[in-house]
Amino acid sequence: MNLTHRDLRYLTVATLLSAVLLWPAAGSAQQSFTHRLTSIVYDYDNNGTTDATTLFEYDTSGRATSTSYAYAGDGTPDLFVTEDDDAASEAGVVGYDADDLLTSFALVRQLMGGGTEEFDSTFTFVNGALTRVDSAFMLGGVPNAGFTTVSYLDGRIDRIEDRMTSNGALVSEQFYAYGPDDLPNLVTFESSGIDAVTTLAFRGDGQLDDLSTTVTFGAAQIGAGGADYAYDADGVIQSEAWAMTGTVGSPFAEFQGVSYRKTYTYDAANLKALEQIDIGDDGSVEATRTFVWQPGACVPAFIFAQNGRPNFARFDGLSYVPGTGATYLENCGPVGCSDPSDLDCDGIANVLDLCPFFSSPNQTDSDMNGIGNVCECGDQNGDGFVNVADILDINAAIFELQPAGPLCDTNDDGLCNIADVLGVNARIFGTPAHCARYPAP
Repeated sequence: MNLTHRDLRYLTVATLLSAVLLWPAAGSAQQSFTHRLTSIVYDYDNNGTTDATTLFEYDTSGRATSTSYAYAGDGTPDLFVTEDDDAASEAGVVGYDADDLLTSFALVRQLMGGGTEEFDSTFTFVNGALTRVDSAFMLGGVPNAGFTTVSYLDGRIDRIEDRMTSNGALVSEQFYAYGPDDLPNLVTFESSGIDAVTTLAFRGDGQLDDLSTTVTFGAAQIGAGGADYAYDADGVIQSEAWAMTGTVGSPFAEFQGVSYRKTYTYDAANLKALEQIDIGDDGSVEATRTFVWQPGACVPAFIFAQNGRPNFARFDGLSYVPGTGATYLENCGPVGCSDPSDLDCDGIANVLDLCPFFSSPNQTDSDMNGIGNVCECGDQNGDGFVNVADILDINAAIFELQPAGPLCDTNDDGLCNIADVLGVNARIFGTPAHCARYPAP
C-alpha cells in the first residue's frame, strides 16, 4: 500500500475516518530497513513527462513526518489522474509519541479552482492497539467532525463504527468474520441502506489471492467488483486486476467506477520502482507512478486502509493477530523480501553478512575489518578505508565543495558535519562508527 493523497479523497465521514489508520508494529524501530521512499512521480498521460510529485520527509530516527503533493501538469491532457483530481497541492504532517505510535495526521489541500480544505485526525491507542480516531475537517468553509471506533475480539478487528461527533449518529459500520486460518474471509460494510459484502481468499503464505464484492441498496444490486492478485515465485506481488460494475464496485478498490490493472516493476534491491495503471484492462497504460528511494534509516509503519493492497497481508513481527487489517506502509525498503535471516535481501545470511542491513552481494571488505565497503561508516571518499583522507573529504562536504556521501555519517544522526570529523578520527583509533547502513546494535 502506498500512502498517497488519494487515500483521503473520499470525503464522507464514513470513508474519510476509516481510510487512513496507521501505527508502527511493536518493536518496529528495531527492524532495520536500509532505504526509504523520498518521492513519487506521477505521469497522468504516460508520455514520459512529470505531471505531479509527492515528497516525503523523515526525522533522524527514520519516521515519516510529512508529505507534500504538487500538481504542475505537462501541457498535455491527462488521461487518468490517480490522485485527487481537485488538488493543486497538499501538505501533510504526521505526529508520533515516544513509542513511535501515530498520534496525529493533519492535511491541508489547495484546490485547483481556489479554496482550501483541511483535515485533522488524532489517534488513541490502548495497550498498543488502535481504538479510536477523532477527525475534524473543513470542506467548502463548513466545519465537520466525526470519530471512528475500532473493536477487537480475540486480538482481531471485529467491528469498526463511524459516527458524527455532534450527535453520535451512526454513519457506517464494518464487520469482520474470520476463517480457520485466522484470516478474514468476509467483510461487510453498511451505510445508509447500502451494503457491500466482500469475500476474500488467501494464499498459503497469508497474502491476498482474490476478493469479490457485491454492493446492494435495499434489494437491488447497484455494483460489483473483484480482484485477482499475481505474485512471483518469491511471493512478491506483480499485478492486480480489478473488474468493476456500477459506481462503487468494491470498497477495497483504489479506483471506483472503472475496471483496471496495476502492474508493478522492482529494481535489483526489490524496491518498487514503477506502477503502471491500465484503465479498462485492455493492454494500454494510461498513467504511471515512479518511486524514488534513497539509503537511510526508516521506521516501518503499519496501515489499516479500506482500499489497501493487500489489505490483510501476513508479515513477520506483526504486533497484531494476522487478519486484523494491518499491512505495511511501503515507505521503507527493501520490499518483497520477508526472510528474517537475510534482512537486506542480498542472499547472504545475517550471521555471515559483512553488511547485514545494507545489500552487499559481493561482500567486498577492502580493509578486512569485518565491515563491508558499502557500510563502512566514515568512508566519505568510498575507497573502503576510513583514514585521514576521509577527514579532508568530510571537511570539503561541510563547506559544500563536494557532496556528502552516504557514509559520511559516523554517529548515526543522519548528518554530515564536524561531529563526523571527530568520529572518523576516533574510528582511526579503534572506536566503532555507526550510520544508517551500519546502525549501532
